[in-house]
Amino acid sequence: MIASVYLDDHNVLWIGNWGQGLNLFDRSTGRVEHFSTAGNGKTYIPNDFVHVIFEDKRQYIWIGSRDGLMVFDRKDRMFKRPSGFPALTSFPDFSGLRINSMLQDGQGNYWIATNQGVYNIAENGKLAEHLHTDSPSGRGISANLVYAILEDSKGNVWIGTTNGLDMITPGNPAVTHFKKTDNKPGPLSDNFITALCEDHEGNIWVGTNSYVNLFSHRKGNFTCYSRAHGFPGNLVYSILKDNRNSLWFATGNGLCRYNPEGNNFKTFTEADGLQGQEFNLGAAFKSDHGEMFFGGMNGLNSFFPDSLLENPHIPAITITSAYKIIKGNKMEISLEETGKVRLNYNENTFTIEFAAMEFTNPSKNSYAYMLEGI
Repeated sequence: MIASVYLDDHNVLWIGNWGQGLNLFDRSTGRVEHFSTAGNGKTYIPNDFVHVIFEDKRQYIWIGSRDGLMVFDRKDRMFKRPSGFPALTSFPDFSGLRINSMLQDGQGNYWIATNQGVYNIAENGKLAEHLHTDSPSGRGISANLVYAILEDSKGNVWIGTTNGLDMITPGNPAVTHFKKTDNKPGPLSDNFITALCEDHEGNIWVGTNSYVNLFSHRKGNFTCYSRAHGFPGNLVYSILKDNRNSLWFATGNGLCRYNPEGNNFKTFTEADGLQGQEFNLGAAFKSDHGEMFFGGMNGLNSFFPDSLLENPHIPAITITSAYKIIKGNKMEISLEETGKVRLNYNENTFTIEFAAMEFTNPSKNSYAYMLEGI
């Protein structure tokens, strides 16, 4: 079960596992290194649930688990507790925190989402602020359990909690809250926030336990996309934007692509080669070259969106059978070579069966039909 994924600049794929440590797979040589609690010396890490793999601007690679943060020493090829970060060593309980997400903002500050709020650590390693539900002076966030965090192009920091969405705006001391209220229509479809992503127009996509919401900076409001719009499942595990500005959503019912130009969704399933229908929170990454990775319950998928070709073939439709009902009896209708069927005025109950002559993936065939008036 994949919990996190990252591709470094040496073509080494880092794969965090759910309860089974960390694998480093060199895609050039085929070499695999495994780190776990069962490891000895250089292959030891303190926790086997690796939820975060993150490389900062100094090319330090961090892993976040259910036992805090570790930094990879490239020279010794082993993980160590971070040095030069007094904020991470001055709190006795920090090593026991569950790390869910991490980013470094435009100023070089680190934002670490945990099960005890968000830690904002300056580039010099000192604690700038610990945001939690009881933070003073309007700085409280909606819940301490935070799974998603994002800095947008305007410098706003978005915090996705299990009880609503929060936004920190530069120069504004107060935290802005967005929340669904019981029995009342609200900006969000659900308060359990699972994923955040900014699109090419600066809008923020908010994944939740119940569909996905789009925040428009221009309009200042949210729009929910559900099954009625073609979205395949309730739960959103992760969101990525590709090089053509399409959005990709890992859901509880397959992988979904949103095309902003056509304003439509297309769903991919196991029949298309996915590891499974289910994915995992945060187990997604896009490389500098545009390659996308999505991890799930049964493994990992990687692909270049540009290499996914649509099937241009429009199959022929064949009428396979036709019946009419006369006095409760089902009678087969003889089909003429012209494809025409003649019925008497009182033969007004009938059935026509048809099929597309396309067998690459028959379950994906879709039909549209219309009865024309005389």
